[in-house]
Amino acid sequence: MSMDDEDSKIRRNLVVTSAVILLAVWLRAPLDGMAEALFKVKPDPQTFRWRVWLAALLVLVYFGLRFRFSKQNLDAIKPLRTEYLRVERTVLRLWLSRKMKQFVRTGSAGLLKVDGLATLVEAQRRGIEQAQAQGESQGEFKLAHIRVAAAKRASSKYPPLPAPDLTYAEADLKFSFSSKNGLAGSQATVGLGLHQLSILRIRFNAFCWVILYSKGSTDVVLPWLLAAVALLAALYKVVRTW
Repeated sequence: MSMDDEDSKIRRNLVVTSAVILLAVWLRAPLDGMAEALFKVKPDPQTFRWRVWLAALLVLVYFGLRFRFSKQNLDAIKPLRTEYLRVERTVLRLWLSRKMKQFVRTGSAGLLKVDGLATLVEAQRRGIEQAQAQGESQGEFKLAHIRVAAAKRASSKYPPLPAPDLTYAEADLKFSFSSKNGLAGSQATVGLGLHQLSILRIRFNAFCWVILYSKGSTDVVLPWLLAAVALLAALYKVVRTW
């Protein structure tokens, strides 16, 4: 294996080094084979075991730092983040849609903080009744379903934060009410607070989607994941063989 230290080959070197370390751990391969692959030397495996693992760890860290500041990595970060935010909005909208269905059925949305949603639904219902000159028929219109047209991160503070996190979301909701005369609808934009467990679930789903279906994940995320696992494996071996 040739370890060219050119910027264009840093990603390949990081992936290859990680793979060699992981294969050596997984297959319990002789250390002299790993040392020859990485350093072109054959040390005494009994005397220098921990030193071989430490050297492999340092090489991995070196290539990781080089890849961190390489043009390929830096150029891929921004579009990858853009892709993640796009996927996150989709995952958030689908998750909120399930919560809105739960709210219509039970009046509760689990961990979603919807303290003012019942009041909003009632205001929308009254508005529809008044618009159709049926204000005297109190309660004739019943909530049929709530559709989430769009959802995104938002800021609960004023002035709004330039880069809000996922603790608070803004959703465009479309309400449908049924009556004996058919369906009537209205729409409103509402702010919803998200529980920490819900945030973790949304982020995990979005992250998995980006890893599986994004080109940027092949360029950036997968090499970093491979390097992280190899780093933990090498640290473990250093401690065990010290």
